[in-house]
Amino acid sequence: MGAQTFVLARKRDWYDSSPAEVRVERIAADLALVAASYDEIITMKAGTESKFGGYFTGVAVETLSGWKLRSLHWSSPASTP
Repeated sequence: MGAQTFVLARKRDWYDSSPAEVRVERIAADLALVAASYDEIITMKAGTESKFGGYFTGVAVETLSGWKLRSLHWSSPASTP
């Protein structure tokens, strides 16, 4: 997965993500659940665009240097045939 992410980062020119309906629920003093729907557009250096949308969930942990996101997951709706 890391290699695929690196290749995508080298080939893309612009990344635009628009989260919506963001929810944060603190479940402990230093731990919170994060959830949001999102729409994103990735523009490749060749000029082609890919559009995605779905739902994002994650866990945020408070550290000495501030809040950090961990255990992230993105889901997109299944396409219909």
